[in-house]
Amino acid sequence: MQLVWSTDDGDQYRCTDFESVGTEVPECFGACLNGGICRNGKCACHEGFSGSNCQFEEDKGEESLMSVLLDDTIIVIVYVLMLALIIGLFVGAYLLYKK
Repeated sequence: MQLVWSTDDGDQYRCTDFESVGTEVPECFGACLNGGICRNGKCACHEGFSGSNCQFEEDKGEESLMSVLLDDTIIVIVYVLMLALIIGLFVGAYLLYKK
């Protein structure tokens, strides 16, 4: 079994023997890839990996400029609409107060 400690200087790896006494070894024991850990019969994958055995590396490709701008544009539109709604409420309250 390999143990991994994350430190400020990077990951530290240590190997150890494993012996299971009086218990069943979970189904995924030894089947988890890319540093995944077997928990309750299922592989718990490290960040950046997925799949039943952590066999797939997730795409960390850079976002296109258009997608970044589109995401930012939607956020700005929502804030502008919220601001317009608040201003509209204040103007409406002022007009009702003046009547």
